[in-house]
Amino acid sequence: LRYDPAEGGKKSFIGGYEISEDRIPLTDYIQGQYFILPDDKVTNLKVYIEDPTGPYTGGSTKYRLADENDAVVSAEEGFVFFRTTQNRKITVYYTKNGYTVGDVNLGANTLAADSDGLGNITGEIDTTGTEDFNFSMGLYLGIDVSSLEIAMNNGDHTLLLFNPGEFSPFELLSVYETPYQIPEDSTLFKALLVDKNLSAGDYAHYSTGFFNSTIQFYSGTGDSLRDPANKYPFSGEIDPAAVIYGQDREVTGTPPDKELLLIKYDPVNSYTLGDNVLDGSVELSVNGVKNSNFTFNPDSGTVELGFTPASSDRLDFYYRTKASINRGGDLVLGFGNTFYISDAFTAEIGAGLRWNIFTGRYTEKVNDAPGSILVSGGFNYKKENIDFKIDGGLSFYNPDTTGIFRLAGMDTSSIPVPVTETMLYPAAPPQSLLSLWSLTENDRGILTYTDYHSYNTLGDGTLMVYDWAVPASQKYPYSNGGRTGPSIAGSKDEIKGNVAVLEYELAQDKWTGGRIPLVFGEKGLDLSKTTSISFKVKLTEAADSANTDFHILTGKLNEDLDGDGTFDEEAAAFEPGFEFDPVNPLTGTGSITMKVGSSPDGNFGNGRKDTEDLNGNGILDSEETGLADNFLLDAPSLPKPDSSWQTVVINLTPGEREKLRCTTAFDIFIHHTGTGTGTGKLLIGDINFNGTSFIVSPAAGQNVTVSEINETLTTQPGTKLTDNFPEISNLFTDTLSPANVAEFQWDSTGTWSAVSYTNPVNLSSYNKIIFYLKYLQTPDPVTLSLFNPDDQGISFSFTPSGDLNKWHKYTFTLSSKTLSMDGSALNSTVLNYNPAAQNVQRLIIETAAASAPGTLYLDEVHLEEPVYGISGGAESDFTYKYPGELFSINGTPVLGNIIFSNRSSIKGTSFASGFTAVDNTPAYTASSLSFSLLTASVESGLNLQKEEEKVYISPSYSLSIPFLNRFTLSDRYSEINTPGNVAVTRESGGNVNLAHLSFSLEAGNSYSGDSLQQNWETGFAGTFSNYGIHTSVKLNLATGNPPYRVNNAGNNIPASYRLLYPVTAENPGRNLNAVIDQSYTQESSVYRLNEEFSTSVDGTTERVLSHSQKIVLETPFSINEWSVNPSYSRLLQIKTVPS
Repeated sequence: LRYDPAEGGKKSFIGGYEISEDRIPLTDYIQGQYFILPDDKVTNLKVYIEDPTGPYTGGSTKYRLADENDAVVSAEEGFVFFRTTQNRKITVYYTKNGYTVGDVNLGANTLAADSDGLGNITGEIDTTGTEDFNFSMGLYLGIDVSSLEIAMNNGDHTLLLFNPGEFSPFELLSVYETPYQIPEDSTLFKALLVDKNLSAGDYAHYSTGFFNSTIQFYSGTGDSLRDPANKYPFSGEIDPAAVIYGQDREVTGTPPDKELLLIKYDPVNSYTLGDNVLDGSVELSVNGVKNSNFTFNPDSGTVELGFTPASSDRLDFYYRTKASINRGGDLVLGFGNTFYISDAFTAEIGAGLRWNIFTGRYTEKVNDAPGSILVSGGFNYKKENIDFKIDGGLSFYNPDTTGIFRLAGMDTSSIPVPVTETMLYPAAPPQSLLSLWSLTENDRGILTYTDYHSYNTLGDGTLMVYDWAVPASQKYPYSNGGRTGPSIAGSKDEIKGNVAVLEYELAQDKWTGGRIPLVFGEKGLDLSKTTSISFKVKLTEAADSANTDFHILTGKLNEDLDGDGTFDEEAAAFEPGFEFDPVNPLTGTGSITMKVGSSPDGNFGNGRKDTEDLNGNGILDSEETGLADNFLLDAPSLPKPDSSWQTVVINLTPGEREKLRCTTAFDIFIHHTGTGTGTGKLLIGDINFNGTSFIVSPAAGQNVTVSEINETLTTQPGTKLTDNFPEISNLFTDTLSPANVAEFQWDSTGTWSAVSYTNPVNLSSYNKIIFYLKYLQTPDPVTLSLFNPDDQGISFSFTPSGDLNKWHKYTFTLSSKTLSMDGSALNSTVLNYNPAAQNVQRLIIETAAASAPGTLYLDEVHLEEPVYGISGGAESDFTYKYPGELFSINGTPVLGNIIFSNRSSIKGTSFASGFTAVDNTPAYTASSLSFSLLTASVESGLNLQKEEEKVYISPSYSLSIPFLNRFTLSDRYSEINTPGNVAVTRESGGNVNLAHLSFSLEAGNSYSGDSLQQNWETGFAGTFSNYGIHTSVKLNLATGNPPYRVNNAGNNIPASYRLLYPVTAENPGRNLNAVIDQSYTQESSVYRLNEEFSTSVDGTTERVLSHSQKIVLETPFSINEWSVNPSYSRLLQIKTVPS
């Protein structure tokens, strides 16, 4: 009996290579770096980069010309590739055939087609067609193309190639950052396009990126980077309703159902698991079948196999480490007895228990907390040349000892905006709002600063709450040498975190504001997944508030805080702030100078080099794509301003969300319109950019928003989920405090749906689907679905009932296909049900023709009642050996050295699942036979594996034939079939050994996961008196052609021989390596010359060529007991990139 708190681990290998896997979302392509011009073969090409000190002006922006340190530019190919991602405007000028960029006579077929032909926000990129580009083409994907023409003060009419935060139709969106340099040897790397959160997928066509640690993908249907299908390589590979390119990226449509899986193969000399592995915990799966033919050395952490794996064999090692885990541990109990019946015959019986004692209350990943009870028995017969063993048993299993699998908790998509001492500035003049108010930056009013810290005798400060009685000395005047707000104060229980205090004094038609920076020295945040912005506000000590408006502005905002056109920043982090010198609001003329970025008491710096330049691009950016929303505290939809906290939620339309692609700050503005003086103290906190894991598909003309938001911030909070169901606090939250919920709101009639992806789970492992709903109006029929990528799973529709603005618990029981609400039966219709559906990971909620605008809330979708049961299993091992000669003719051995082995197993569902991390195969048998035939050595194997209702056949054989001890022919074939996949290896060759010469020639191919590797190698070696030479040449070709078929050895074996010759493929990856090693011996000295040449080619039409040449000269010699080895080496490496 023991308690095992060990952490589980896994390492995977293919043959002699360790596998590392990394996942990349399809929308994580690099932006702001790679651009394809509308034309190629251009002349007079100039690239302009935004620069505040540049000599050129376009509009209100200054530019300079890019040089070779900025970008790689090709006028012939028509591309501009920057060396780093850009965070500033880029324009380009060129001519072609006497016309300038943007002319109607240029830009033919350069853009992907606009799918709806309207060019509005609903337009989508269609890579199967093209459109011509010119400045007069009107709208394209919602872009006013005429606005892309930028006239420079030198007469150049340029094209705006890039503006941070905005979609550019000229950008190559096919390059991704990788966690390592992609190996030039294509056999050591593979990229797959897989279903989200799963591992099955198709080969993704790629080439190594243009710069280090990048990878570039292409569609595979064309070669040119100018082809829209290669600018947007995955547009045709995902759910057609998903939008991952263009203005509407991830704002409309459905979530992308695919992601990239990068697989890297690192050559290893041993199977090393590490020195922290618990002895006795290691398990091995070979091609999905458990294998016990290995030993583990806990001292070195290495595994020794009792067999030789094929180069395409997948080996998965599962183990436990000595480190404890957060999910608790396992209670392990076991006993066994062995009965020695005779010298050759033994019997065994045993029983065991492994049950997870989980410190949490639910699981979120399959097999996090399994439990099993096992009773087993067996016997073993071993004598002379026969070894036979059979085992069998029964097990009780529970897939989840917590009883709950959490699918969607609605609590991972909110981005809080903290209020901190170092991230509070006065707001810059709001250009959009000033135009609305008919005011200017000179109409700024007073925003005073108050230090809410209580200081002890040593000068250490403690932040106090906002209603603390502040000493008069800590209230700073708004004057020269003074301080400007906003201030920071502590909060009480009604607010999470601190609050920003905006203490204002405004005459008629004056404004003021405060800023909370969201970035500091980095590019703006892409917050386009935000579906609502929420915060809490409180107004105290107010006068004439009826004539005072309050506004929020966020997005890419104006960085010039005081509007003086000067780049203000501290010289160092210890400086007590930088200068802020707006127009004096007391006189309306001149300016006053105050400090921004000081310590709370104004005497020191705040430990950071403060600057107006939030995004770190060296430019005072002006306001662009800002999202401005007005909210009036005396508006009918909000309470009258008083001393109570109010919750404000701003729901965002898709168009508004697009304005948050490059968000730098969150600004709060106050505008007074009354004839008197408006004063007050505005408190703001609990600011959140609320996103969601759901993406909504609305009906035509319908606006649907969904946010995962704290209950207290919803449109009508009403009763909390924990009010109606207190047990929720024991399951998913720590306290009875409000939880995050998904709020769906729609403004008109029509059918809409929302999709989210969860961790995969097998539907058969649980019996109940439970979720909570709340409606604010009479509900319409709803459909809830859980599907896998093959659209298998469960889908049922129902009409919710019960009290409005109150949470109700819905339980769907899979075994009876019935639905209940709060324990009472509710009519439902099952639309689709596959009880054995595996890897269910797509959650869909849909309204059926909503009859009116409405709001619903959804929370805590989870599975309960794990399906446990009793399962049996049996396993046998048989080995027969006949060493030596079995049959001969005239003394010549013909047949002998026979070894036959068979391992067979049949197991029920989840048999002994708590005792093993290896997935059980329902039934398999693996047989091998080896023997000598005349001088030849023959080995063969046949594996049969049953999955669902199909038997998968995996044959293998190898043959080695020597002739006169001088010549040897060898041939080897191995095929691995598993559901949906085939891996094949073919190796053939021969070698000749003469007195002083040897020659070898080998050819082979391997295929796995839509990746075909062809290899050829030849070698020559010779020794002549005091001269020796050894040469080798290796060639590898890599393509994505699928030549093999699953479970079809009759086709695959002949195909493997045909593939000993190079395939005809479009631009395969190619690696060539040649080595010449020569040595000359004279007396005690050896002179050695080693020359190595390698070349690799990959990519599309614009191929990348790399080659290296290494020469080493060594002259080792000995003097008495000393050995000296002088050497000289020279390495030449050349890499040729396009143009």
